Amino acid sequence: DQFSKQTIPYLNKIWEYNNKELLSYEMAQMGGICGDVFITILPDENGTLKLTNVPPMFVTPVFHPIDRNKVLSIQIEQPVRSIDASGSGSQTKFSTITTIVDSLKVDQYLDGELFFRKEHGLREIPVVFIRNKPIAGSLYGKSDLSSIVSLQKLYNEKITDISDIINYHAAPVTIAYGVRVKQLQ
Repeated sequence: DQFSKQTIPYLNKIWEYNNKELLSYEMAQMGGICGDVFITILPDENGTLKLTNVPPMFVTPVFHPIDRNKVLSIQIEQPVRSIDASGSGSQTKFSTITTIVDSLKVDQYLDGELFFRKEHGLREIPVVFIRNKPIAGSLYGKSDLSSIVSLQKLYNEKITDISDIINYHAAPVTIAYGVRVKQLQ
C-alpha cells in the first residue's frame, strides 16, 4: 500500500542514521538491568531525527493522571564535569544540565539557568518509554536482575562463613596460661 511505500524507507533511513544494532543493544541492556528504557527522538542540527537512549536514573517522567501509559513530559538531570581554569590552576567543576521535554518544546538549564530552548513542532512528547517487565499497579518496569539480589546476599554470607572457617583452621592461634612446652602436643 501507499503508506508502507513512503514510511518504511523513511524509518529505515532513521534506523541507519542512528546505528540500529547498537541502539537496540543499549535498549535491551538498559531494560534488563534498570527495568526501564527512555528514548528521546529529537531533530539534530541537520533536521534528521536523532534517537538517544537516556539512562533511567537521570529521568523523571510526568505521567497522565488517568492514562498511566502516557508520558506528558520528562525531566532529565545529568551531571557534567568540566575544567574550571578561571582561577589559579585548573579545578574540576561539577554542574547539572536539566532538560525538560514536553509536547511543544525542549528547554535546557545549566545549574538552574535557561541556556537553550527549541520548539520541536511534533505536538507529541518525543520520548518513548518502555517497561522491561510490567509490574501490576506500578508506573515502572522490573529489572531482570531483581530476583538475583537476594540470592547474591545469601551467597556472600555463605562465602564469608566458609572463609572464616578456613582462616581459623589454616592459622589457629592458641594462648595457654600455666602450661609448659613439654605438655603441648
